[in-house]
Amino acid sequence: MTGFEFEYDFCQPKILTCTPEPDAFNPCEDILGYSFLRVLIWFINILAIAGNFIVLLVLITSHYKLTVPRFLMCNLSFADFCMGLYLLLIASVDAQTSGQYYNHAIDWQTGSGCSTAGFFTVFASELSVYTLTVITIERWHTITYAMQLDRKLRLRHAVPIMLGGWVFSILIAVLPLLGVSSYMKVSICLP
Repeated sequence: MTGFEFEYDFCQPKILTCTPEPDAFNPCEDILGYSFLRVLIWFINILAIAGNFIVLLVLITSHYKLTVPRFLMCNLSFADFCMGLYLLLIASVDAQTSGQYYNHAIDWQTGSGCSTAGFFTVFASELSVYTLTVITIERWHTITYAMQLDRKLRLRHAVPIMLGGWVFSILIAVLPLLGVSSYMKVSICLP
């Protein structure tokens, strides 16, 4: 008999190995690293979704004539509503994987949820910036040519301008889904 043999491995601290390698955009434990960010993102996404839904509802159901500024506000409100949906997806995944994101990172980042979130954020960002640019130009045009009613921007002009913005925004948001860059690189699903 040789005596007792003890296994001391259980006393050694376990070293947590995260994949992908943790960095500023790929955390190990939580998508949103700080509690105040969690509270803030829920607050912002609820306001963005509810507020922009109400704006869309009021503008669409209004009995007033649809003017160019109202039409542009509808487009901006929809873009901001989509950004709220993106924030809701990120906040929900953070809540579901709280403290153990490393167990879900690969599934999340390679799954359809991350691709959907990435599409929403890129589409919403591009459409929002495009719409704000069109609103700025429309306001400038309205002020500059205030006395010349024949040079007024009409809805028949604004619709194709915004249609171009929608096509551009969708195209840019779809590119990572087609292999140009990727939404899988970071935990918050940005290309």
